[in-house]
Amino acid sequence: MTSVHLDDYVRTGIGDPRELLAGARPFWRTEEILDTVRWIRAHNEEHPSDPVRIAHPPRPGSGSLERQLADDVIAWQERTGHKIVYWGGMAHTAVTSSTAGGYLRERYGSDFASIGLTFHHGNVLFPVPAPPPDFAEAAFDQLPNAFYLVPPPHSDAHKTRFIGPPPNPEHHLANGSLREWFDAVFHVRETTPVHLFTQ
Repeated sequence: MTSVHLDDYVRTGIGDPRELLAGARPFWRTEEILDTVRWIRAHNEEHPSDPVRIAHPPRPGSGSLERQLADDVIAWQERTGHKIVYWGGMAHTAVTSSTAGGYLRERYGSDFASIGLTFHHGNVLFPVPAPPPDFAEAAFDQLPNAFYLVPPPHSDAHKTRFIGPPPNPEHHLANGSLREWFDAVFHVRETTPVHLFTQ
């Protein structure tokens, strides 16, 4: 399992992180993920008494994907006592009744904070146009800064996009509010593609 070997690398320095990531899922095989793994290793060398680890599932999956994602986080936290950053798409981390984020909020209450990541337009290996005006990303883009971390605004229901290959305007959160789904939102005006590993 790639995450097990990556955890070994960031703790001990054993292994080649590029080779380890080459065997990972496609969306991990990027220069940006490699930079992140190397940054974690450098942090651990400087702070050996306070290391950052890469969590890995403790057991085979069972049940729904969202429940399993949450159960994996809970099991790791209960076994290690670690603070955890669960890094996943907004379709998973938003707090609703049927997402991993919702199950984690149910388990941890206010100790679980969900942070949404949005952008207005750009390219993520395929072009993504500006959102329709009734989407939250359009409202955030009216603010003066290029990027910011802000509490979601008090407002009526908003939509916010899920971006996947290919972009589909039907894939979005709706029938709720940003403040229900997220504790904060980090918004970037324009995004650029990741750099895939060259063969």
